[in-house]
Amino acid sequence: MRIEAEAWVAARADQVDACGHRQVVRNGYLPERRVMTGIGMLPIRQPKIEDRRPADQREAFDRRILPPYLRRTQRLDETIPWMYLDGISTKDMSEPLESLLGPADQGVSASTVSRLAAAWQKQYADWNKRSLADKW
Repeated sequence: MRIEAEAWVAARADQVDACGHRQVVRNGYLPERRVMTGIGMLPIRQPKIEDRRPADQREAFDRRILPPYLRRTQRLDETIPWMYLDGISTKDMSEPLESLLGPADQGVSASTVSRLAAAWQKQYADWNKRSLADKW
């Protein structure tokens, strides 16, 4: 993430004010957050970028490695539906996740699994209603 941020800032190094100060600079780190992965919880320190240009010229730093608000990796989000489809109830999900991720706080509660299940059901309903006219 640091390399990604440094490359983004370096690409804008030519943008300076009247005194020659860079307008897009690194500015420390955001507060540490934890991301749940297949190997357990990882503490993440994400670089902070300050864009000092006028508001109409500012660009948002588009992070590709770690999207904003990510709490679980995609791989883990793909594992939970399989556990659910295998018949593991939402309230019993913590035990198998603990065996996969270790005894740390997994951050996958029964309500999280229920919300994910509702989203999967909606995706399935949309998929089931899709038009097949272009396929036949």
